[in-house]
Amino acid sequence: MNEQSNILPFPGSYSPPGPLPQGGNAQDLASARYDQLRMFSAPNPRLLASARQAVLQRRRLALQSACEEASQDNWDGYGALAVCTGARERAQRFLDLLPTDLPDPQVAAHPDGAIGFEWHPSRDTTFSLSVSGKGDVAYAGVSPEEKTFGTLVFDASVPRAVLDRLRNLYATGSPSSYTARG
Repeated sequence: MNEQSNILPFPGSYSPPGPLPQGGNAQDLASARYDQLRMFSAPNPRLLASARQAVLQRRRLALQSACEEASQDNWDGYGALAVCTGARERAQRFLDLLPTDLPDPQVAAHPDGAIGFEWHPSRDTTFSLSVSGKGDVAYAGVSPEEKTFGTLVFDASVPRAVLDRLRNLYATGSPSSYTARG
C-alpha cells in the first residue's frame, strides 16, 4: 500500500494517525480504517460538558441582565414591580433545566415581577412563557397552524407541555429556525 492511501481527497482534511496494516485482505484493512476513524467520531464527554456549560452561562447572563434592569419598583416608569427573588430563582432553575439543544430564549422582566422567556422560530411563530415567584408558568404560542395557551405548575422539571411545544416549534432543523429574534 502506498503512502498516498492515507491522505483524504480534500484539502484541510485530517488523516488518521499511523499507517494501515500491510498485507491482509480488504476486510482487515477496512476494519483497521474504521477503528482509526471511530475514535474521532465518538462524542467527547469533556467537549459536550464544556458546550453545555457555555450555554448555561450565556442563559444565566441574560437572566442576570434582565433582573438587574428590573431590580427596583417602577423600573419601566409605569409602576412595574421589581423582579422578586422567587421569580428569579425559579427562572434560573427553568433555564438550567431547559435542554441545551433548544435555542436560547429572549429573557425579559415582566411588569408584575415575573420573568418572561420568548422564542421566535419564524416571523409568524412565537412562543412565550412567564415564570412567577409562586412557581406558576403561564405560556402562550401562536403560529399559522395553531394558538395555544395555559398555566402550569413549575417544580422539579420543565413542564412537559412546554417542552413538547418548543421541540415541535424547532423540529424543522433549518438553521434560521434556531435563531431567537433579538
